[in-house]
Amino acid sequence: MDKDNTSKTNPNAGRDSNPDPITGAPGSHPVATGVGAAAAGAAGAAIGSIVPGIGTAIGGAVGAVVGAVGGGYAGKAVGEAIDPTGTDDYWRENYKSRDYVKGDVDYDRYRPAYQYGASLADRSNTPDFDEKAVRSEWESNAANKGLDFETAKGAIRDEFNRRIQLREEQLRVSKDRVSAGEVGLHKEVTTERKTIEVPVEREEVVITHRAAAGATNSAGPIRDEQIRIPVSEERVNVSKETVVTGEVDVAKRKVTETRSVSDDVRKENVRVDKTGNARVDDRTKGV
Repeated sequence: MDKDNTSKTNPNAGRDSNPDPITGAPGSHPVATGVGAAAAGAAGAAIGSIVPGIGTAIGGAVGAVVGAVGGGYAGKAVGEAIDPTGTDDYWRENYKSRDYVKGDVDYDRYRPAYQYGASLADRSNTPDFDEKAVRSEWESNAANKGLDFETAKGAIRDEFNRRIQLREEQLRVSKDRVSAGEVGLHKEVTTERKTIEVPVEREEVVITHRAAAGATNSAGPIRDEQIRIPVSEERVNVSKETVVTGEVDVAKRKVTETRSVSDDVRKENVRVDKTGNARVDDRTKGV
């Protein structure tokens, strides 16, 4: 197939379809393919270097060629994950609406920046755009000399942020040891009445009246007469003494219990709005 026919069949061929350098298939990422080829080529050269003498040079050259081919395929696999064709398709239609695009500038002017933004988003572990680090990496690559960072950064940032990131709030629990109060112990005196039953002895006089054994006429005159008989009894004396009845030990212990804490958290979800007969393969359900 000649070049003109190819261009008619695919107007993007040779310019923005990212043809695979080995198979010619569209969709490969030139940066990923090149990096993969270089890395694998170096590995192949190292393997070839095992052969001593002239074998080192020959083996290195052959290893580099073979490694580059294998690395090209490996780089293509990485590049497909970045999806450069999808990036091109989107920004080719939308780049002119961005405020950093001045005048009638061709898309190819910003294309390297968009592609770099895609690769940056794929390998970034943070949702934040670190302009200082991005500038350093961009300017250290000789391939980017034709597009200064100030011109490119808007396109890089746009592609980096193009993916919708879903966030949610999560509860984080921490513990602080605080005072819960104190326990004071002191002695206090209370008064109560106690009754004790105590047996005591006492003397009492017993009087018995009996009839006389015989009456006589010589009883004598009648007169007053009295007899005194002393009697005694035991008296209860009450006294008090203080004795030890026990003792109280004081100690602390740790007790573990479970407490429930709750708060309201927010979560971002994707809502898909459709108009007309547009069809959507929504793969975010259940995520």
